Amino acid sequence: MGITVNVAIFASIALLVAIYFIYSRVRHVERSYGTVVITGASSGLGHSFALQYARRAQYLVLIARSRQRLADVATECRALSPSLTVDIISADLSSIPSDTAGDVDHQGAEATANAIKALGISSIDCLVLNAGISSHCPAAVTPLSHLERVMDVNFTASVVLTQRLMPLLSTATRPRIAVVSSIQGFAPTPTRAVYSASKHALHGFFGALATENAWLNVTVVCPGWLDTNLRASSLSRPGAKVSANSKHALSPDVAAAVAVQAIADGKRMIIIPRRFWLVYWAQVLVPGLLARIMRRSYCKKP
Repeated sequence: MGITVNVAIFASIALLVAIYFIYSRVRHVERSYGTVVITGASSGLGHSFALQYARRAQYLVLIARSRQRLADVATECRALSPSLTVDIISADLSSIPSDTAGDVDHQGAEATANAIKALGISSIDCLVLNAGISSHCPAAVTPLSHLERVMDVNFTASVVLTQRLMPLLSTATRPRIAVVSSIQGFAPTPTRAVYSASKHALHGFFGALATENAWLNVTVVCPGWLDTNLRASSLSRPGAKVSANSKHALSPDVAAAVAVQAIADGKRMIIIPRRFWLVYWAQVLVPGLLARIMRRSYCKKP
């Protein structure tokens, strides 16, 4: 009986996903932008976002900690569009200084927002909040320092930066915010408790922001496994082994192309790749079943 019910539920979920696929292919909107601001733009998905918007924007502001890597990305962007203007801002968005932050020009989201305003920008057409770090540790023993830093970078910094830049967003004709979350932002994953919590928080805050401001379009981008260095650079317990990227990891260039189109289309949320909509609906409809599947996949008995 239980197996029959579970099969029926998953068949219903698959049908919903199929309907979404058909709906999402109906019509795409092509958009060009004046000014686009991207955080975490020096590598991974942020780098790919920069290359995508280089073809669509007149002015890019790229933000990350590494000044040299930002300069390299800016050179790539200008090569794609010679008329493009690119400025870079070396900043650590966290208000908590890190030993690995290096020599940055600005510390914290408040200082970064001031640096953006100092460029003399009159409006921001699209703000891409991509900067983030991960943490691999069981929930019950996650160090407080990991909790503070991950929440500060992934959630608080995005909130503060958005609040400070709202006046510049409000002067744009059709302003957009893209918030990079994760499938772990709606499906809590073992050993990723703090990372999942920070992404859940993004959904809550930016969902409310979009509801409060009809003039502002907010798209939450939820990638699955991406072929980036996020895992390798994640916070973990000393001596803990962090698994390598999945062999099924998606190219960040492919993910960024899909996300940029979804942002132009004004979608509230995009899950990449689409098969992970199954995970979303499983979490909504049968969270207990999804939890049991994850427990078998990720957790070992002591």
